[in-house]
Amino acid sequence: MGVSHDLLATASSGYARGMGSPHEQAEADAVLPPRLAASTPYLLTRAVRSAARLSQSHFAGEALRFPHYVALCWLEHLGPCAQRDLARAMSADPSDLVTVLGALDDAGLLTREHDPADRRRNLLAVTETGHIWLSERHARARDYDAILCSATSDGGAALRRQLTALVVTDPAL
Repeated sequence: MGVSHDLLATASSGYARGMGSPHEQAEADAVLPPRLAASTPYLLTRAVRSAARLSQSHFAGEALRFPHYVALCWLEHLGPCAQRDLARAMSADPSDLVTVLGALDDAGLLTREHDPADRRRNLLAVTETGHIWLSERHARARDYDAILCSATSDGGAALRRQLTALVVTDPAL
């Protein structure tokens, strides 16, 4: 690639400050230092930042964000369950879910009902409105995924398989 050092320096410094033309930013991004190009943590971090920037514009204006979507997807997958069981499946601290579940409850997307087997605990369940919201959100998520993975030759399938292998191997990820 015949990119001058001056252009790379300008694009890199502009990128770091959030300036520079998209072309300059793309040129700077295309040439990574070899040690960083070989660093999985660096590449994952950059990919996450890029995905976050894209999601901010793609899902702008939504009151419920990605953590709400994730929690409701898990709840739909598990079926009615206690908050503690949902947290365990998500590899999350139950107290971290309080605000997320409260927002989902306030939006009418889940219910909390007493567990008939143990009246001291509540079972969470997705409401009909929650299923509708998830359907709509799944469609938007598929569009977002297609944009996010547009630079991959297989639409992101290999990347998803590799990331799934990492997550399944270490659920704390």
